[in-house]
Amino acid sequence: DLLTGDPWECKAVSLVGNPVSDIMLGFGEGGEMLVSFFMSLPVQDNTVSVEFDLAGTWTLDGSMVTFEASDFSMAGAWMNDEPMSDEDSSALEAGLAEEFSDYTGQDTIAFISEHALVLEEAETSVSCWR
Repeated sequence: DLLTGDPWECKAVSLVGNPVSDIMLGFGEGGEMLVSFFMSLPVQDNTVSVEFDLAGTWTLDGSMVTFEASDFSMAGAWMNDEPMSDEDSSALEAGLAEEFSDYTGQDTIAFISEHALVLEEAETSVSCWR
């Protein structure tokens, strides 16, 4: 019951050097889930930022949350804080859509309370609040 309700605002920190991500997690009571990502990453001498959403379902088995994505949509893409060209944005969207279509992820709940949630993955720590 602590997972559902208001969405969780999270910060994902990679343990292997990947960029920090801002994530919003919404766990619906009926098993539906929405995940919104925003991340910026250096590419050569530039910074590429992207925001996208995944929708799907979630299940809970003990402390293991499994998420299965069925829908991907990109909200925006930027290069050095300027909107990407339509061509570059479309190419990025196609690559992300391919990577995240039929995506399945698992997180272990390390801690949960009414206003805090900590998720563990093999290479990432996710701290959430609401």
